[in-house]
Amino acid sequence: MTDQLSQSSEISLSNMSVSFPLVRYQARQSWVKNEKGKTGGEIIRPERGIARIRALERINLVVKTGDRLGILGHNGAGKSTLLRAVIGVYPPTEGSVRVRGRIASMIDIHTGFDNMASGLDNIRMRAMFMKIPATVVKARLPDVANFTELGDYLNLPLSTYSSGMRARLAFAIATGFDPEIIIMDEWLSAGDRSFRDKAESRMSAFVNQADILVMASHSDHLLKKVCNRAIILDGGHIVFDGPVDEAIELRQGGAVAAKKPA
Repeated sequence: MTDQLSQSSEISLSNMSVSFPLVRYQARQSWVKNEKGKTGGEIIRPERGIARIRALERINLVVKTGDRLGILGHNGAGKSTLLRAVIGVYPPTEGSVRVRGRIASMIDIHTGFDNMASGLDNIRMRAMFMKIPATVVKARLPDVANFTELGDYLNLPLSTYSSGMRARLAFAIATGFDPEIIIMDEWLSAGDRSFRDKAESRMSAFVNQADILVMASHSDHLLKKVCNRAIILDGGHIVFDGPVDEAIELRQGGAVAAKKPA
């Protein structure tokens, strides 16, 4: 739940676990075996009922104002699941997720567009879904519109847009309103080279204005540049929480398993 009345932002995960049901488990055992290798999740086999894959287990994490948290881990370690649990896409099956502050999710920013609505109407609708006050939307709309460089196309339905035009619009909306908490799966950019340069500048300013950043990334350079703290996920567990440089060294040196909790 989000409490926008508080003066400081915070994310708190307490003994939080996320698991997914496996329908027709007996009929799909070979599929489950293959998927386990991809997801890294543990298969929970109840004596009765539906088997489940546990993607995250007993996650305890507090992220406060000023934190720039990087999430490291191999593919299937639980990074994306953790991000989606924070933004409310995946409700916890155990424990709790508490968020204090307005979230800007930079995950799947291209989803949710209405192809029959104009670019301007899509800006307004996406802002509404982000729970941006109408007065703020009205004040920020010209800046968001101008940043897209789409001109009169903003009055046309999205069905007339190219993929590059849609990318510009999505990026402008995602970075057009000042959040308190940013949740990101890799660094975001968009457009051709000329547009990408100003997108990078806007993205950096956007992140700097936020109280909290939580970002999953495979880029060591980016993590060192942006983050002041890092966690490593392995098999759905947090196995390290501390300085970014140390997290990267542990991952590169293959010492993560030795730190995994019992």
